[in-house]
Amino acid sequence: MVLASGWMLGGGLFAERAACQQAGDFRPALQVINEGSWAAGLRAPGSRLTDQLIVQPSLRYRSGDQKWRLSASLAGQVLAGQETKARLRVREAYLGAEVGDFGFVAGKRILRWGVGYAFTSTGVLDPPRAPTDPADRLSLNEGRGMAQLDWIRGAHAVTAVWAGAGVVQKHRPGMRETVAMRYNTLVSGFDLSLIASQDRGRRRFIGGNFTRVIGDAYELHGEFARRDRSSFLIGGKYT
Repeated sequence: MVLASGWMLGGGLFAERAACQQAGDFRPALQVINEGSWAAGLRAPGSRLTDQLIVQPSLRYRSGDQKWRLSASLAGQVLAGQETKARLRVREAYLGAEVGDFGFVAGKRILRWGVGYAFTSTGVLDPPRAPTDPADRLSLNEGRGMAQLDWIRGAHAVTAVWAGAGVVQKHRPGMRETVAMRYNTLVSGFDLSLIASQDRGRRRFIGGNFTRVIGDAYELHGEFARRDRSSFLIGGKYT
């Protein structure tokens, strides 16, 4: 049995100048989420209390065709049982800029390309998924240090990414320096992606995925991938 309660405060402080459309638009924002839970009836003795605080500040500035974005996400977690433990995670901290059809992002960021829920084969840059919380409902995933370049024109988007292997985040077992590219487009309601990547010291990866929303309650998704061997995934969700 798990009982959970939480509160969320979201909002922004907006500084609008009289001629903001001509001179620029500056918008700081802050989102605070607190969640507490208590689990009982476990086989292990003792209760397990958790309290998690997530703080997500962001700054946005836009002037003409140029748009700058500074974003960070911090997660603090307190575990209380036989002893109390606290830890702080820097989930994301990056700077982004958009000029015309191009966008650039540098820093620590969570980037998800996979479409599977419990596991994914095309999520070459996705954070590792915890078996007990694959969807990261507790918001404990951390991003990777990366540099990302985007080109978007109409229904077409091309993304190139270089991701490190432990520069601004703790080294994870098996993590390697990665160079990846993705082409994404929308065709007849299908969100399609083709992905290629190269991890240092490993074979080249190629794959693709799709998602399709049917009506108001159904979602279908699928993946295919090839590195050392071929893999396929198909699934769906009813809401």
